[in-house]
Amino acid sequence: MKVLCYNILRGGQFEAGNRLGEIISFIQDQKPTIAALFECDQFEANDFKIAKLFKKELNMKLFLQQARSKSHIALLYHEDLVLERAFTFDRFLYHGLLAADFDYHGEKFRIVAAHLNPYSAELRLIEAQILTQLALRAENSLIVGDFNCPPPHEPLDITQFKKTFQARVSNEKKELDTRSVEHILNNGFADLWFSHHPDKSQGTYPTSLGEKDKEYLHSLRIDYFFGSEYFKEHCKSCSILDHEPLSKVSDHFPIVADFNIPC
Repeated sequence: MKVLCYNILRGGQFEAGNRLGEIISFIQDQKPTIAALFECDQFEANDFKIAKLFKKELNMKLFLQQARSKSHIALLYHEDLVLERAFTFDRFLYHGLLAADFDYHGEKFRIVAAHLNPYSAELRLIEAQILTQLALRAENSLIVGDFNCPPPHEPLDITQFKKTFQARVSNEKKELDTRSVEHILNNGFADLWFSHHPDKSQGTYPTSLGEKDKEYLHSLRIDYFFGSEYFKEHCKSCSILDHEPLSKVSDHFPIVADFNIPC
């Protein structure tokens, strides 16, 4: 089972031009079992025209969480999966979240997809507490998304970054605040990319699209897979796909994980 996590930047068509074709072609090449897409702006417009396009071209089913921020989350999944339940939650969350319970050839699990607050470390912690509780209510859970927070174990001198970034990731003492990610880890979820690359540093944001990379000292890993013990045990690989062509598709690089799910 392959799971893809990708922030496609403003619906794949705003801010940096129409990139829908490139995004769909990339997902087709990856052949994921599940794909969680973030910043799916306007997927609901014109009777869900873009959402229907993704479903048709990828031959996948789609569940759309419509955020009050208009930065929606789309969960695409292969027909081999039985969706037993799906729900959204947006109280206290800037972009909201979606959760889905699946049966995959007799194996049951929950996916929680979230895009955390881009502006406040304090509010991100509240959001992380909410999504962690939802994940813990299922025996086997996988948390995916854009968390707008660097990993707690990587040394990071935020004073070397631009002021707006410093404000996003710092507390009232102007110190790096990674409590949102720490909270998830402290509740028994493993950072799957780090589990497979403990001695490596690799970023998911920003790419060179719109020359955002010139505003940052270096790229940062802010997109994650967090797995319960079940997903940690069955995770074969977890990779950031930072190939050069993808640097022109979104301001985030996608992250993908492969799981050896018994069935």
